[in-house]
Amino acid sequence: MFPILGLLLIVAVVGGIFVLQALTVRDNLQAAKGQISQVVPLVKAGDTAGVQKVADEVLTLTTEANDIVGNPLWQVAGAVPFVGENVSAVSETTMATHVLVRDAMPIALDLLAKTDVKNLMVEGGGINLQPFRDMQPQLPALRAAFDEAKAHVDQIDRDAILPFVDENIGQLVDIVDQAVPMLGLAEKYLPNVLSVLGDGGVRTYAILFQNNAESRATGGNPGAAAILTVADGRVQMRVDADVARFLLEGRGGDFSQEIEPPEKAQLFEAAETM
Repeated sequence: MFPILGLLLIVAVVGGIFVLQALTVRDNLQAAKGQISQVVPLVKAGDTAGVQKVADEVLTLTTEANDIVGNPLWQVAGAVPFVGENVSAVSETTMATHVLVRDAMPIALDLLAKTDVKNLMVEGGGINLQPFRDMQPQLPALRAAFDEAKAHVDQIDRDAILPFVDENIGQLVDIVDQAVPMLGLAEKYLPNVLSVLGDGGVRTYAILFQNNAESRATGGNPGAAAILTVADGRVQMRVDADVARFLLEGRGGDFSQEIEPPEKAQLFEAAETM
């Protein structure tokens, strides 16, 4: 009988330790979430010291929680029938959170500090490309952090865990699942977008406008056109003197177009006499 009582006592002690650790993990993650909510107001206020203080506190909280869920007791608990899936879900979510706080949050805070929302507005004929230039070299590291976090949350079988557990971890899982493909697209296409917007040199674009009456099987006859030049995010429509003359004189059916050189003009004159 004594061995059984001793075993029950050990189980009770271990269970008590696990419950205390689980409560610590919960409290740390909730505290970290509350601290993170303070970041944006601090950034807007330009309080760099305050932002760094919050970041350090959040990292301390998630590091402690990550160390707890990584100990052997949680690995054993993760193998227990009925409750193991829930324990593993909390563990993987905690580790994913720590990865994002440790690796992704410093990058995000750096970008947030450099980026003025007003600079992203399209005004004055253009857009400020500098925030996007600053973002481009940071994207690979940011994506790598989210990829690592996704590797953790992908281990979670949300159909096998209790509803209240899913409710608490679901927001993070959804954010990671949505962010990973978006970061992949941004990393892939941002260089092309910057190039199109005139980063590193002037870009010239011919834009042709065609209505339904002008379309043909071979392409049709665009009745209007515009030439755009784009440099460093600023867009300008080029003024074309011949186009302006066509608008002013061509509607009356009398628009004489001078063709140079003379030998080219003779080709058209010969065609008219045939």
